[in-house]
Amino acid sequence: MLIFICEYVTFRYTLVARIQSTTARIQSTTARIQLTIARIQSTTARIQLTIARIQSTTARIQLTTARIQLTTARIR
Repeated sequence: MLIFICEYVTFRYTLVARIQSTTARIQSTTARIQLTIARIQSTTARIQLTIARIQSTTARIQLTTARIQLTTARIR
């Protein structure tokens, strides 16, 4: 009976250790996924900022072009 109890306790400790190991691996994987998501979000934000800058520059060019056209029309 004592052997059975010892084997059972050993089995339980082994099972708990496996669960803890699996949980640690899941947490590690989750952390890596979250880091990857954060990097993607950061890259997306930088791309959006670049697009906004391009749009701003384009708007300034269009405004300058309109002013030139207006000035040219006045000269004619």
